[in-house]
Amino acid sequence: MSRQVRTTQRPSEKYWYTLAGYIALGVLGLIYFVIMYQQYSGMEGGSFGIGFTAGFVLIGISALGLGIYPALFKDSMDLRSSRSRWKPKWWFYIGGGFLTPLLGYLVTVQLGYESLGLLLAVVAHAFSATVTSSLYLYRRHKYVGIP
Repeated sequence: MSRQVRTTQRPSEKYWYTLAGYIALGVLGLIYFVIMYQQYSGMEGGSFGIGFTAGFVLIGISALGLGIYPALFKDSMDLRSSRSRWKPKWWFYIGGGFLTPLLGYLVTVQLGYESLGLLLAVVAHAFSATVTSSLYLYRRHKYVGIP
């Protein structure tokens, strides 16, 4: 006869590191963009240099931002299964993170600016993923105490 042992585990602390790391990446990306803007703004052809470089940086930051959603989901599920008094709704944060870029893209496409819509979606996703991570970690700290 087998016995089932049930244990109550603490929420895993490894998933929120991804969110905190992305916030740091977003802030560093913004600082990099400001430095590049100051460096290239006075030069001949500087707008091309900053546009090309900033474009790659923003695409990279936005692509890495896709990694926050699985981490956010797993962390919220860990919290929901623990004795934590905060039971986060993962769909609220993930939906909010994707809604801003999607709306920005749809509005600009409807206005007839397809290429601008894609650029706006990339920039908006980089920003909204940073805001989503910040909001989630703020609420997590408020109710759980970690981080």
